[in-house]
Amino acid sequence: MKDYLLAGAIMPHPPIIVPEIGGRDALKAEKTTEGIDKLSQQLSDKQPETVIVITPHGNMFRDAISIQGLPILTGHFGNYGHREVTLTKENDCELADMISKMANKKRISTVYLDEETTEQYHLNPGLDQGVMVPLYFLSQYLKDYRLIVITYGLLSREKLIAFGEIMKLAINALKRPSIIIASGDLSHRLKNEGPYDFHPAGPAFDQSIVELVEENRLEGIRDLPETLTENAGECGLRSILILVGALNQGHYDSNLISYEGPFGVGYLNAFIDLKE
Repeated sequence: MKDYLLAGAIMPHPPIIVPEIGGRDALKAEKTTEGIDKLSQQLSDKQPETVIVITPHGNMFRDAISIQGLPILTGHFGNYGHREVTLTKENDCELADMISKMANKKRISTVYLDEETTEQYHLNPGLDQGVMVPLYFLSQYLKDYRLIVITYGLLSREKLIAFGEIMKLAINALKRPSIIIASGDLSHRLKNEGPYDFHPAGPAFDQSIVELVEENRLEGIRDLPETLTENAGECGLRSILILVGALNQGHYDSNLISYEGPFGVGYLNAFIDLKE
């Protein structure tokens, strides 16, 4: 059976690398900006109809995964002083709805954020930095695509991986050529000058992820010790676990494009190419 999941990616989301926001300070993360640009070109070359972004910074629930259900998805960088930098995309509601329903049938709870639900619970319908930053760069190369935005929940590793498997089943059921972006930064504890105090688990966690990408063993991420991941102060692990589930132990090549931590936070760009 033909596989309609074309590629995956791990992408960071620091707003400082957006030129309008970071200005000259963005040069301090030059490896990251060059890496995300190269990665965006590689993803664009796959010519997906739908781009799925898994973000840590949307409407998060402890016991459920949230999926944006509004027909038009839009966001801006107003929180960073640049409201004029915007993104607006059509939601692939058919695929988003199918993913939600299939997951609920498998007892993986999802919240489908249509207009009624968004208003009822006073949720934020706007695209967050975890979506805006990767798509700022991707949209330089890929213009015509529909979007799906998913915010992971604080679920077990097993359920997050199972949700990724369901995503791939839905993609293939609708024969929708798609890519999945696992948006997330790695450890926030690489330096005392970073967002949190330094912890030895920070560099150790990042090194483990880098090695697993380089060794083409992304499934090994599910087995990282919880003491390591909890002390690392990361926000990308759960996004990556969902991507790992979507790969479903298939044939892939994971390629490390860049890694650095100039501000005490680990930024990793990786391209996961799906083999026929």
